[in-house]
Amino acid sequence: MSDLPYMQERWFEVLKTACAERGVTTVAAELGFSNHTGTSRVLSGRYGNTERFAARVLARLDTVNCPHTGANEARALCHAQFAAEPPTHNPYRLAHWHACRRCAHRPEIES
Repeated sequence: MSDLPYMQERWFEVLKTACAERGVTTVAAELGFSNHTGTSRVLSGRYGNTERFAARVLARLDTVNCPHTGANEARALCHAQFAAEPPTHNPYRLAHWHACRRCAHRPEIES
């Protein structure tokens, strides 16, 4: 396997873990590909520009189980919920916002 810079990024680790757990063909289908060729090429370092592929991996595979809703949510949406202003107009969304403040999945606050 080549040691390309993208192989050190978070999305690549998420992809490798998912493929190890569920198989390349299953993960390719979850990403919306009809076959596993593209995913295999990314894993082996023989894929061109990986920017769009990385975005798809993060959107579809990098999920957390939300303790408040009980659903798997994309980590990016989870972080956006955490960073948002409190939604004072809706009691359920406000409760969700408060739950994000106590959640183990919350992003680290940078100093």
